[in-house]
Amino acid sequence: FQLLVFLNTPSEGIIYTKAINKSSSLVYLLGMKGKMFFLQDKFNEAQAIYDEALTYRNDINKFHLRGLYLKLAYVHLNNNKVKTALLYKDSILQNISEEPSYYRKAERYNVAYDISKTANKFALALEYHEKMSENLNKAKDEKQIKALNELEIKYETEKKDAEIVKQKLQNETIKNKARTNYFLFGLAGIIGFSTLSLLYLKKKNKALSTELDLANTKAKLHRSQINPHFISNSINAIYPFLYDKSDPNKAAAYLSDLSQMIRSILDSTFETTWTIKEELNFIKQYCKIQELKMDHPLKLYIDCSDYLDNTLIPSLLLQPFVENSFIHGFSESQNNAEISINITKKESFILIQIIDNGEAEATINQNHISRSTEITKQRIYSAYKKIKLPEDFLNCEKLDEQGYQVTIKLPDIE
Repeated sequence: FQLLVFLNTPSEGIIYTKAINKSSSLVYLLGMKGKMFFLQDKFNEAQAIYDEALTYRNDINKFHLRGLYLKLAYVHLNNNKVKTALLYKDSILQNISEEPSYYRKAERYNVAYDISKTANKFALALEYHEKMSENLNKAKDEKQIKALNELEIKYETEKKDAEIVKQKLQNETIKNKARTNYFLFGLAGIIGFSTLSLLYLKKKNKALSTELDLANTKAKLHRSQINPHFISNSINAIYPFLYDKSDPNKAAAYLSDLSQMIRSILDSTFETTWTIKEELNFIKQYCKIQELKMDHPLKLYIDCSDYLDNTLIPSLLLQPFVENSFIHGFSESQNNAEISINITKKESFILIQIIDNGEAEATINQNHISRSTEITKQRIYSAYKKIKLPEDFLNCEKLDEQGYQVTIKLPDIE
């Protein structure tokens, strides 16, 4: 603030510092004002200002005092007052060994050199010039040493930072290995659980032989439904995602879907019926796993009113027809595969439609589709044996342009 006042209104700045009895600031301001006169070659005015500043010599430190002597020496030298300048020379060089800066020492020796040369004391001037050069060289060496020290500090800092980064990378590598191990353990668990589930299903089917027609239907259903190879192929399809660093959670999500789907298969063994919501959730999981083995994404459209969510239907009823879409409907080059499932209530029936846009007409295995249809009919007859079913409760037909449509009518049991 004081400096700004001085620069804008010099007289007011000096008056202000005198008023607050701030001698060090006053000397500083007087020195700057004297320098302004000196740069304008107004040496007498500059000397008057410096002489006023010198009256406060007892209130400033010795380094500032010698700086003031240096300025006065230059003023007297430029005023051709060589003898007076010589007097200030001795004050300038007094206790020069205590000066911590080589640059300041060189500056003081330079003033002494100029004064001695002007006074025709050439031998003394030569001595001061040598000392000036010596201190300048030391200052350069000191600057280089300082720069080297700064570089060394910077190197050590960067070295520590590099060690920290290296340690973080090592920790991340350990975490990735642990994450991979968790996936592998989970994969092994899924395989083991799948094997046990398949063994249990086989044992459970044998135990149901007391009811002949239901046992035969379930045996045929499980042979035509979830092929054990599907589980193995699904696990192989998921395996590459374990090493997909762009989305490490994708493999875990697919493993979770496969695990839930296998669990649903096991649940369906104990319960012959479940809700439409459970059936549709299973179909979503099944299609998501099947989509992994396709070259192009699948579009699955489901339209079902919320009030039908808790309606009971035979478990895994829709899966064989959805499976037919993947195996016999979609060609390998088809890039617009779509499956639509529409469920509505019509009069006293639940109307279910499964429609795909498969292109592979020549590869459709009619015998396989007929077996799936026959087995599903047996299941529906068994589930609703006390209720009269309409003659067209299950109908499969090929669409005119492309694709296949399955229509199922089930009694709405409140």
